[in-house]
Amino acid sequence: NDVMPYVNAIDCEQNRNNTNPIVEFPDKCPDCGTRLILSDSGKTAICTNPICPGKIMSKMVNMLQKLNIKGFGESTIKDLNVFSFHDLMKLKESQILNILGPVNSQNLIDAKRSIINGNLTDADLVGALGFTGIASQKWKLIFNNITLSSLVKMMDSGDNDNALYTLSNIAGIGNLTAQTIINEYPLYRKDLLYIIENIHYRDTTTLVNNNGKQIRFTGCRNLQLVQQVSKLGHDISGDLGVTKNTDILIVPYKGYNQGNKIKKVSDKCLIVPIDDFISNMDYYLNK
Repeated sequence: NDVMPYVNAIDCEQNRNNTNPIVEFPDKCPDCGTRLILSDSGKTAICTNPICPGKIMSKMVNMLQKLNIKGFGESTIKDLNVFSFHDLMKLKESQILNILGPVNSQNLIDAKRSIINGNLTDADLVGALGFTGIASQKWKLIFNNITLSSLVKMMDSGDNDNALYTLSNIAGIGNLTAQTIINEYPLYRKDLLYIIENIHYRDTTTLVNNNGKQIRFTGCRNLQLVQQVSKLGHDISGDLGVTKNTDILIVPYKGYNQGNKIKKVSDKCLIVPIDDFISNMDYYLNK
């Protein structure tokens, strides 16, 4: 496992008389043939094809490790013919038993049951999928601000400008991460939907404060307020729509009655002027 960053030919008779040509560094991906590009540091070469078989295989191996599914390498993944999270989770127990031996079959079956009924968070699951350069800790920052369901709804709306603004303005999430999510979302959409519909995951937005409230804005915005309140464990967003679970709708002033959001909130939702909310935040968040 040693790394050799530099290799210099030894000046000896064997090397001086070596007629073998110098091996050129490859300029195309050996798995898919896509032209390689150098990283910003110049130390690595990158295949930019998002559906490169080699990249997909590497992501699957990494995903299994992050989900604590041990003992499954590339050969086993190929035998199972699974190349995504939802492929893996949709495998029937009978299929697994027919492909793998009894020990590995039971290990995988137990691991799948644990994922479905276990204590993984949304950040743990999405962080394992393989979004480029976005691990679970960064997803935790995102899901402290918006729920996984809200993220999918926002991405499915097709309004990439809104998605870029919403994600890049979360503390600790910049334009590069936000743009990566937008670009790669189509690759992982089925995985995200499977998680929402089938996995009993823990919602990050409720972990800090089990009494967290869903707070939305209409007619006004305040990014600093969003960041401050989200750190307290509340689901607050200036861009997402209201739901039947919206607890507080922040408006620009008392008597404001414009926009569809006010018409959609439930009778239990508090409609609060933004200045009043800021001045009496503890009261409204604990009401």
